[in-house]
Amino acid sequence: MREVEFPDHLLAKVEEQYRKPIIGILQLDPRDAYDRDSDKPSRLAFGNVDIEFISREGKLIVTAVRELAE
Repeated sequence: MREVEFPDHLLAKVEEQYRKPIIGILQLDPRDAYDRDSDKPSRLAFGNVDIEFISREGKLIVTAVRELAE
């Protein structure tokens, strides 16, 4: 499992009920195997948010949270 850095100001944009599941998915590193050596940002859509993250120094770092249109 990967370490996840999720800044508080971004975590606050996620509904409380989705926080643990999202962090759990990120810990499993949901990127495609061929992208795991890439420095490019990856994205994960969950519930009503789109999570953008990067991999750096062995951990996943959340860089943006955007609300998805319904």
